[in-house]
Amino acid sequence: MTWANRYVIGLVAAACLVLSVLAAGLHVAAAGGRRAASTLRASAPPRTAALATSSLLGGVSSEQAALDEVKLRLAAAADAAETQRLELVNAWLRAAHVAAPPKAAPAPAPMPRPATTGPGQRALSAAEAELGKPYSYGGAGPGSFDCSGLTMFAWRAAGVSLPHSASEQYGSTPHVSLSNLQPGDLLFFGSSGSIGHVSIYVSPGRMIEAEDSGTVVSINPIRSDLVGASRP
Repeated sequence: MTWANRYVIGLVAAACLVLSVLAAGLHVAAAGGRRAASTLRASAPPRTAALATSSLLGGVSSEQAALDEVKLRLAAAADAAETQRLELVNAWLRAAHVAAPPKAAPAPAPMPRPATTGPGQRALSAAEAELGKPYSYGGAGPGSFDCSGLTMFAWRAAGVSLPHSASEQYGSTPHVSLSNLQPGDLLFFGSSGSIGHVSIYVSPGRMIEAEDSGTVVSINPIRSDLVGASRP
């Protein structure tokens, strides 16, 4: 129980005690008046008894009115005390809400990072290090590249030797499903009978390539003429 509740309950209890004592006194007085009226009617002459009884009953009526007034005041005091209690409780709750700092949201779980030790990831990292280098037909690095020259250069960094030809790379490496690609896999474009371009898979929808004359090594969307993939 809070201090506010104890304070208000004490006020209500004190008010109730005082008003209860007053009400008890008025009840006693009213009862005495009624007994006195009965005694007068029994012992006094009729006219005298009637006058005295009327006087006593008038006093009893006044006492009853006073008793009703006490009851009304008691109810009003209880209502006022309850209102004050609610105001104090609400004030305490507002103060507690302001004083308590909001809890910090838990930090999001870190996103899993792909492994960096596999040969495919090493080949991809080697290719990414050449971003921005110009395309040149027959180029195999380090100053410039064509498409198969870039893939040959990248996979050499992973310890794998590849021929300098897109179609020969397609024919000499193990093929993998397009639904099971991993970073570093080779992507082949053209038709199944005529491979004209090769690049390196980066992530869903993205590849790194040395595309054509006038371009540089860059990361681009995977083209629609994709025909297969391999993992050297």
